[in-house]
Amino acid sequence: MAEYLDGRSLTSGSGSGLPLLVQRTLAKQVALVECLGSGSSGGFGGEVWRGIWHGENVAVKIYFSRDEAAWARETEVYSQLLPSRHDNILGYVGSDMTSRASCTQLWLVTQYHPLGSLFDHLNRSPHPLTHHQTLNICLSIANGLLYLHTEIHGTRGKPAMAHRNLKSKNILVKTNGGCVIADFALAATQDRLTADRVDLRQGTKRYMSPEIIEQTVNVECLESFRRADIYSLGLVMWEVCRRCISNGVALEYAMPYYEWLPSNNQEPSIEEMRKLISLDQRRPPLPNRWHSDPTLAGMGKLMRECWHGKPAARLPILRVKKTLVKLAASDSRVHLPLD
Repeated sequence: MAEYLDGRSLTSGSGSGLPLLVQRTLAKQVALVECLGSGSSGGFGGEVWRGIWHGENVAVKIYFSRDEAAWARETEVYSQLLPSRHDNILGYVGSDMTSRASCTQLWLVTQYHPLGSLFDHLNRSPHPLTHHQTLNICLSIANGLLYLHTEIHGTRGKPAMAHRNLKSKNILVKTNGGCVIADFALAATQDRLTADRVDLRQGTKRYMSPEIIEQTVNVECLESFRRADIYSLGLVMWEVCRRCISNGVALEYAMPYYEWLPSNNQEPSIEEMRKLISLDQRRPPLPNRWHSDPTLAGMGKLMRECWHGKPAARLPILRVKKTLVKLAASDSRVHLPLD
């Protein structure tokens, strides 16, 4: 049991590449306890539950049969990521198909994080973030994205991947204050891009980069999607840093581009986003008071280098990580183990 939860899983040996736990028994071993939410914007139309599996809390993402392709894709991605678990990627337990009330359900079982998504955490927490908490969040997301973007060779290897739907709702907060990246239904590898035509309309429009919105991106090149992830990362860092207290002040939580979009909770259209980020070249504004705080001033500069209109001008994820490490090291309020 412990070895599953800390990730030393085996593959089935059938050559399918799917983990041992894709089998028709996992759902029978999980007792669903409470519904944590149902379908969000950006594609997933199912439900997420907290369940108990062998006495441990797990999260159960339930897809309905119309979303079988997304479930199968996410299962496949997790099985590719599985050989070497990562602290900042959501831990995978297994997948299963089951029938409830004569309806087919496709289950994806993962580790459970009681604090929920980064979006929920930034919204709900009555307390603003300290500089330590802010950099802990940002650095852990960068570490997760660095792992995802990097090809690792050898028996515990993995292909380089792009996430394609990075946003605060797809990042979960751990009890230690760091984060894990989740939701890999749209994740792309170079092999996948070569074999299949990618649908650029999939994803969350608010977080789409200009070249995805404009459909000028090279859809056969993984690097172009990694650069689009960096744009989204810039927006997520902006969401986090707004909640950071500086000179006694922190701003309320806000979604990126909230000033210009008529309804903050609704998903904007492609046309609204095109006008905003391509034609009008808008980006989220950086608060003036950040200028007098070296860490937040550095974060603001980093965001601008992530959400640059030209994909080639955006920083690669390793540069983002190194910049965050430098900012953390030069701020006496931040105490992180910096590798």
